[in-house]
Amino acid sequence: MGMTWILIVVFIYVSWTDVRYRRIPNRALLTGLLLVAGIGCVIWPKELWMAHFGVGVGVVATFGLVAWFWPERIGMGDVKLLGLLGFAIGLRPFVLILTSACLLILLVFLFLLLAKRIGWQSSLPFAPFVTVGLLLYHASI
Repeated sequence: MGMTWILIVVFIYVSWTDVRYRRIPNRALLTGLLLVAGIGCVIWPKELWMAHFGVGVGVVATFGLVAWFWPERIGMGDVKLLGLLGFAIGLRPFVLILTSACLLILLVFLFLLLAKRIGWQSSLPFAPFVTVGLLLYHASI
């Protein structure tokens, strides 16, 4: 439970910086990673820690390739944020939160597009939607 609150605090902060500056600070992500890894060492069995580590690495590798080839679609800050999320919560919750975040950003994008507040080439910061997905997931468990 404490790990979820660490994630929520870190994710709210990086959402604010993503909206305000369109940047996700590495220090916040590194702090979250160190706290999650340290708590995980204490509360998770070794096998679970390694499984979560594998999810985090897989997420960073997968989305990192997308960011490498299509940097206008996803930034490296988002990649690292998703990697932290995958490491902290594991594969199944990660997929649920990512799906929620993608659906939410799609709905908001379509609403803003129809309201003529943005154009087709516009982009939205992704961290707030991941944060809302995390909060929705946390509220449902």
